[in-house]
Amino acid sequence: MLNISNLDAGDKIKFLGEVSDEQVEWGSHKDPRGLLEKDGIYTIKKVEIHSWHTDIFIEEMDGSFNSVWFDLVDDMLEGWSDAHKRDALFSRALSTYGLEAQIGVLQEECAELIVACSKYYRSGGTNQKELIEEIADVKIMLEQMEFTFGKESIDKKVREKLERFKNRLFNSAEKGVREV
Repeated sequence: MLNISNLDAGDKIKFLGEVSDEQVEWGSHKDPRGLLEKDGIYTIKKVEIHSWHTDIFIEEMDGSFNSVWFDLVDDMLEGWSDAHKRDALFSRALSTYGLEAQIGVLQEECAELIVACSKYYRSGGTNQKELIEEIADVKIMLEQMEFTFGKESIDKKVREKLERFKNRLFNSAEKGVREV
């Protein structure tokens, strides 16, 4: 069943195909039978929440439809690329929690990675599973920050830093000195 409190324009919904005459009459909705394809994926244009029903407007067709006829398509949406799925997920996280909260989560995940690195050193490398878990959490949050602040500007900075690292690495190797 559709959780109407979390719906936004642009969200993808699936038509379930189960329609009763009473549902069509309630709220003067358009009858989707013969118009929408069962299990078809549609894009929300607008949502109107009323006291006893919710109208869903879709981009693919004029008129309102009863929200009970749909289910929200999760981030495993058929036909979307992995990058589009991640962007949709990151966009939803930012609109739900806000940028400051997500930066706070990034900070927490980085702190957890630092702790996992310390445990890895102390254990002699026996807690690799925990370290990988924390690396994955930080990577997800960094990808969300890339989405937020622009991949191009971050990639440019990464290239600059890699070039600097390469220069340090080869210059110090020639001198027999290890620089950090």
